[in-house]
Amino acid sequence: MTLLPRWPASCSTAWRPAMSRLASLYCPLVVSSPTATAAPRFWPPAWWRSAATSTAAPPLPPVSWVGVGAMGTPMARRLVDAGVHLRVFDASPEAVGRFTDSLPSSAGHVHAATSLRDVLPPPPLQAKHGDPPVNSIPLVLITMLPSPAAVTSTIKALLPRTPPGALMVDMSTIPPDVSRSLASLVAATPGGQGGDGGGGVVLLDAPVSGGTAAAAAGTLTIMAGGPADAVAAVTPLLSQLGKPTHVGAAGAGQIVKAANNLVLGVSMAAVAEATALAAAAGVPPAVTAAVMGTSSGRCWATEVYHPAPGVVAGAPAGRGYTGGFRVELMRKDLGIALGMGGHGATPTPMATAAEGVYRSMCEKGGGGKDFSGVLEYVYKRGKGGLPTRAAGA
Repeated sequence: MTLLPRWPASCSTAWRPAMSRLASLYCPLVVSSPTATAAPRFWPPAWWRSAATSTAAPPLPPVSWVGVGAMGTPMARRLVDAGVHLRVFDASPEAVGRFTDSLPSSAGHVHAATSLRDVLPPPPLQAKHGDPPVNSIPLVLITMLPSPAAVTSTIKALLPRTPPGALMVDMSTIPPDVSRSLASLVAATPGGQGGDGGGGVVLLDAPVSGGTAAAAAGTLTIMAGGPADAVAAVTPLLSQLGKPTHVGAAGAGQIVKAANNLVLGVSMAAVAEATALAAAAGVPPAVTAAVMGTSSGRCWATEVYHPAPGVVAGAPAGRGYTGGFRVELMRKDLGIALGMGGHGATPTPMATAAEGVYRSMCEKGGGGKDFSGVLEYVYKRGKGGLPTRAAGA
């Protein structure tokens, strides 16, 4: 009898001693007869065989979500529909109530937190209703908030109680220097990435683009800044919300978001001005939009989000500029871009002009309207006044 497997005749005789030695080190002891010809069933080990053949995706981590406003609500709902264990909080209890009331009765894996402190699960993380245990899966804390002050206060309040190994993902749009400062704070906290090593907490900035429709459809563009390994770890979860792209170190996500929204704000103002100019000269907005859609003026504002009512079905212009992306938020984003320009001494004449237009709209009470309502502002300033519906639309 031998305690080592018999090797096939095709295996070179010279190599058999070495192979047997390797098997004795890494295989369970197997008793076989000297005449055995079949390889033992214990090699490879069972865990190796199952891992090699398994196609099941690992379970998504539990999420503590802060902020269920216009964007946070459809995004959080995407995670609920994906079966994620979700604890949700908003400074407005009414917002949390609207969110939970919209969920199906089968969504038993959602907890409505009554306080910011309650949004973090008590240790150890507990699964409910017979679901698989989630104790070994890192917690992800996601914030989707309207201002840098709200993000800062939330992160500082939750950081001391955030369990080791958790990932913080701020999906709000805030200045890059604020994101970098918060990432440094988290890293410097004992247990953070720059603290005691291993199992620390990491903060990523991951602002989004695409609006409420893309949030509901799970097709957002997600710009992630922070350590590459942390971004990779949270990518399966973020992929439920859209397409995450690692764009660089801490703060890089906010830099790219500000650059993108500079283009968005300027192009929308330009399309509105061009549409008003053509309409005043007798060419209907629908005609102008059709030509721009097949020429060099083509852009997101002309194809998907046209500011003239009736040109693009489903656009906020068709519902009185309600819903969508508010003017006050566009002004905030352009202010972030202007701040970046001031720090780096980069001229920003286009952003400056567009920010002035949106600021004027806010001052005149239009901050709560969708930013494509800049067309109304242009018309009101014209001699012809604002028509109740864009000509020819």
